[in-house]
Amino acid sequence: MDGPRPFTPVELDRIRHLTSQRMPAEHPVHRGIDGMSAAEIRRQLEQLHRRAGRCRGLMVWELGTRGGWHDAEAAYLEETGG
Repeated sequence: MDGPRPFTPVELDRIRHLTSQRMPAEHPVHRGIDGMSAAEIRRQLEQLHRRAGRCRGLMVWELGTRGGWHDAEAAYLEETGG
């Protein structure tokens, strides 16, 4: 079995898009990027990691910050291991 591979440019673009806004609250009525729930966003991110042979764990960026601001670049770097 081969180890993890680097994300493709298309995968990186999708990850950047999915992490561009803060994660919505867990309740299904709350929606984030593209009208997706937190579970839907997480599912897409997990699929991207799995395709690259990676295991996605707990991501700090999902927890949000006090005051509600979101650091999209930090979220992207956490997701991509950058």
